[in-house]
Amino acid sequence: MRRTTSAVLACTVTMSVAAAVTQSAAGAAGAASLPVYLVTQEGLTRAEGQRLADAFGIPDGLQADGGFEQVDATGFLAAPSRVVGTGQDEAGNATVGEALDPVALEALRPVSDAEALRRGDELVRLTGLSADLTATPRISHDVLSLADADGRLRSKHPLDTVVSYDLALGGLPVTGMGARLRLVVGPDGKVTQLSNRLRRVSRGAEVPIIGVDEATRACAALLGPDARQEQPPTLAYQFPALTARDASGSGAVRTLHPVYTCHAGSAAGKVFQQVPAVAGSGPSGRFTVTLSQGVVTASAEVSGGTGPYELSWASSSTALTEEQSEGARTSYARFSRDGAPSAERVVFQVVDANGLAATGTAELAGDGTTTAVTTPGGGGFGQLTIPRVDAGTETPVTAGGCGTASNKSANGFKSTLAAHGVTTQFDFRGNSAYESDFKDPSKGGHDSLYTDDVDIQWYSGHGGPGGFTFNGNHDDGLITPQDARWGNRDLEWMQLESCNVLQDVTGTADYFQRWDEAFAGLHLLNGFHTTAACGTGEGLGLTFAKRLFPGASGPALTVVRAWAAASLANEPAGRITRTMGPLKLVNGQYLWNYNDHFWGQGPVGPDITSPNGFWAVADEVV
Repeated sequence: MRRTTSAVLACTVTMSVAAAVTQSAAGAAGAASLPVYLVTQEGLTRAEGQRLADAFGIPDGLQADGGFEQVDATGFLAAPSRVVGTGQDEAGNATVGEALDPVALEALRPVSDAEALRRGDELVRLTGLSADLTATPRISHDVLSLADADGRLRSKHPLDTVVSYDLALGGLPVTGMGARLRLVVGPDGKVTQLSNRLRRVSRGAEVPIIGVDEATRACAALLGPDARQEQPPTLAYQFPALTARDASGSGAVRTLHPVYTCHAGSAAGKVFQQVPAVAGSGPSGRFTVTLSQGVVTASAEVSGGTGPYELSWASSSTALTEEQSEGARTSYARFSRDGAPSAERVVFQVVDANGLAATGTAELAGDGTTTAVTTPGGGGFGQLTIPRVDAGTETPVTAGGCGTASNKSANGFKSTLAAHGVTTQFDFRGNSAYESDFKDPSKGGHDSLYTDDVDIQWYSGHGGPGGFTFNGNHDDGLITPQDARWGNRDLEWMQLESCNVLQDVTGTADYFQRWDEAFAGLHLLNGFHTTAACGTGEGLGLTFAKRLFPGASGPALTVVRAWAAASLANEPAGRITRTMGPLKLVNGQYLWNYNDHFWGQGPVGPDITSPNGFWAVADEVV
């Protein structure tokens, strides 16, 4: 089993007042210490998974790594619809028109907060939290928001009731993919989604931690000279992805260490990566890169931390295969989209068994050899301002650990679709990913040759409410909502693994007015309200693509459900996805694509042009 880690594109970090006070005391500039926690059980065992399923009357969602992820293929995110007609799309694929049922929507009544909390208490009891680990519940709802043709919010409708838990260990917030406890209760009282990703721990020895001043210097070394730290680093415990083998309760993670989160800004936006709080606790690496006649070879040596290690590579020019992007060595023929390659940048990351990372970058202007060393840290958070069925992927980010993790996410999306006979028409990474590939020809772009010439598109990179970014200037390095007119040629489903692109900035559903003009036949826009984790678990791209088809996790999900389920399985707690789509008033009924499946896996609605309104669904507090 390969170990996995997370590197996050964008995130908003929150903590309780008590945790903040604890951090201030523990991180004070003098000698300070915190306990290291020992892992006594990695995730759930098979018996515990079955007991959880039986208690809530749901199928057993136990995963091999010890996590529990269950999604009801019809009950989760269910919104009232009715079939209104059939037809064909531009490629001759059969379509089934569905319309929102406004009467049934108005009559929908989620269960009470008290009832949902009762089910949540049952989940906590069955989980059996370790000493020093606390879980504080939060109540929210998956909310369907409706807007008019101008993107103005008209109404909101809670579809269910969500109980999620903020976790803390020894008074410090818990971060990472190995820390999620959540369930959703439908209007009929049935549990429609449940996540349980925890490990049991016991308190170990106290160890010295570095102070805030030293952590600030470590953040500066990790983030580079262009970043400015906007506040002192803050402490948390890092819970990496679960690593159990065959749900045995035993895995690679042995100890859990405190980390500092860096809070920095740059010309591109904000970055919140993490550095070890215990000096020398993480791994380190030294690597050599050679560029000769268009071929790049690299090799690395690692030490420190706790093995086994996950070693990964990313290139500023080339889409690396899974084989090329993992391991102590890599070799690839450099890709030059324009025929005049720029400097080659190679990113190397090592993550040890306990989830601690170190990251390094080497750059060559031309043929030659160079050697680089890693800097402690990585991952963390950041906010940056089937007739012919085919797919596209573009992954511009190559900096730091996000470069290697974005590569993994795109590879998973591409390989899963290929396994189901879906061709990837283009795959551009790093500097070869162009903004103009996503821009409408009326705006000077070429999306009719790329993004809007495929059925489904994957993007992994930096973003924010104002758009998403690219490394180069083809033609200006940023797609804004005003640049996009998707679906007027082919595109049905756009996925943006990018921070905050569908964020409700003002609390008035302003994402509708930002993105409404992008819908020129596009069925669904999948994005994030919050920041997005890059490559956690098996990778968002892989999980999303898998859930479009039937398999070990259950039946094929709709595109809306697959996006939400992939996030729940791969993102740290607190990350929130949002899906947006068009509405069209036809013969007194509002046609929509809410229940679209991928081609061949269930009904798909027709293209909707000149919408009369819009809808969106996301987890919200109302």
